[in-house]
Amino acid sequence: MSAPERDIARAAGKRLDAAVDVELALLPRDDPNQYADPIAIGGLIVSAAGLAWTIAVDLRSRRPRPPAVEIHRTIVIRLQESVAGDDPTPVIEAVAEETIRRAELDD
Repeated sequence: MSAPERDIARAAGKRLDAAVDVELALLPRDDPNQYADPIAIGGLIVSAAGLAWTIAVDLRSRRPRPPAVEIHRTIVIRLQESVAGDDPTPVIEAVAEETIRRAELDD
């Protein structure tokens, strides 16, 4: 996981009062077969941050570069398609907004 992805996950975790969960999800695992609880908020945030960063990097490399609002909307839509759960909206919004900030895409 890249530094921007970790930063996005940490910032979103703080906003969602899940900073400890995110830090636990970011810890390296001694056993490659060991995995975190798949429904833990930290794991969800870390996974969403990785996907959001990939989307943002791809979109900001296009010419002409789409406006930040379009990149934000694309991140939200793709995360909603990818994330299973009862109500991932606060996680998705926090991750999308932090991704825009970290990618320096604010208009």
